[in-house]
Amino acid sequence: MRTKLIPALISLLACAVICINSFVYNYTFEMFARRFIIAAIVFYIIGIIVKIIIDKGYDVMSDSLSDMEEFDMDEELIDNEMNDAAEEGLEDFEDISK
Repeated sequence: MRTKLIPALISLLACAVICINSFVYNYTFEMFARRFIIAAIVFYIIGIIVKIIIDKGYDVMSDSLSDMEEFDMDEELIDNEMNDAAEEGLEDFEDISK
């Protein structure tokens, strides 16, 4: 799964919100710069944590799928079982109709 960009995207989104907020409330450049740098660092760390959680969840999900692939399904055996079940079903139906 492509999770490499998650920390950067979360950080950029938070910084965009800070920029808009600073513009609306007319913060000084010094205050804006401080808030921008702090938000970028904090939300980048949060993005890394989110990325790790998603990667671990994806690994667990793919591990369970690989466990299912270990079962070797014999197509011929399945077809024979399906045919036997269908024949038994027809015989039961014929017994009832008599």
